[in-house]
Amino acid sequence: MVDYSCRLTERRLERALDNPSSLTMATVRRDYLDGPAGDLPVPFSRVMVATFFLTGMDTAHRLITWLDGLGIAWERAMVIIAGRAGRPTAGVTEESNSVAGVVRAVGRGRMARDRLFIAPHAPVFATFDGTNLAAVTALEGEYRRMWATLRAISDLGGQMFDGYPRFEARPADRVRVGADSQTVHEKPAVAGPGDWFALTTRLRVVMEDPRQLLSGAVTDYAASQLVRTSNDPSAVIVPGLDGEPYPHLNGSRNE
Repeated sequence: MVDYSCRLTERRLERALDNPSSLTMATVRRDYLDGPAGDLPVPFSRVMVATFFLTGMDTAHRLITWLDGLGIAWERAMVIIAGRAGRPTAGVTEESNSVAGVVRAVGRGRMARDRLFIAPHAPVFATFDGTNLAAVTALEGEYRRMWATLRAISDLGGQMFDGYPRFEARPADRVRVGADSQTVHEKPAVAGPGDWFALTTRLRVVMEDPRQLLSGAVTDYAASQLVRTSNDPSAVIVPGLDGEPYPHLNGSRNE
């Protein structure tokens, strides 16, 4: 896949250098991203999905292994996802935060939606390397106070304004999309590894919506597939990689 991706990109760039007027979004979509160019055995949009999926699966596999090993009582879990992720505007909602998606998948439906907070401005510790346990432990009290304060304010709202409509987070179920769909409000549901309309729509969503993480296009889907297969990566079908007719391309002008 990597060899094919590099050589395909090189070919398209060479064509553009030879004929700059040919470099239009229409030709990029036809000859590179989607097809149906005759010499495009695997559209590059599928390479993008496979790359994001593999990255997401790697992260999810390690998090699932770690969190499952802790024996967490998910019904009582207090979760804070602290710090910035990706673009300055990205990952600030549960739907757009890749780690939140993995945590939800690992919880297997046992954690209530109001027990997870995303705090991009919360203090964070340096990447844990096994030697800075004291720095990590020092933040526990602050995290607990933050979590309790946020919950207390939320609980107070219902008591102060009883009788008015209560807030309820949007259902976790993602919407389905098809050829007749004109817009989506978030990443759509994926029916399976061959659901290329939904998978490619997700690529557009993570680019158009500043709240999204670009690399998080399919992390939640990868995590759900790992949970379904008991965290066995070899049992997961990687869309854009497995079953694709990747050839070995030759013929670069530099060879």
